[in-house]
Amino acid sequence: MTSLDDVRRPSWPIDGTEELVLWTFLDIQRATLAQKCRGLSAEQLSWAALAPSNLSLLGLLRHMAEHEHFWYEEIFSGSATTSSYASERDPDFALTELTSAPLATVVDDWLRQCAVSRTIVEGKSLDSRSVATPEWEEGPVSLRFLAVHSIEEYARHCGHADLLRQRIDGATGY
Repeated sequence: MTSLDDVRRPSWPIDGTEELVLWTFLDIQRATLAQKCRGLSAEQLSWAALAPSNLSLLGLLRHMAEHEHFWYEEIFSGSATTSSYASERDPDFALTELTSAPLATVVDDWLRQCAVSRTIVEGKSLDSRSVATPEWEEGPVSLRFLAVHSIEEYARHCGHADLLRQRIDGATGY
């Protein structure tokens, strides 16, 4: 999958296991972000909200690629690699430095990271613990925590995306 147009929102899981409900709602949030970015040029995706904010849809895609990489690969799996959008010098690098990768690369990175995250959690219990511990936590995090945190992070930024998209071209809707 190399296009935001290919991302489809799954149906709401009105019944099912905790795992099914959590992972489906995460995919719903991922698809919502894709929908808010669909059909826009790189220039439009780079437009900031309103001064003094520099938040943009492109920045949100980069940030969520970094989120997927950090939490699923680095923390849960213990991978030593770092995201293309991480910077120790600038914690907001993913959100604000929009010229380090072309749009197609950002979209490919985000979609790939989402796929990697799905593969990492496949078949694992929500009680599974991360290999690594974030420096601000007291110990490894559960996969349940990671699922809920990811849904929260996407939902918060999808709200931002609603406002950004409406400012760009007036498009609204869930």
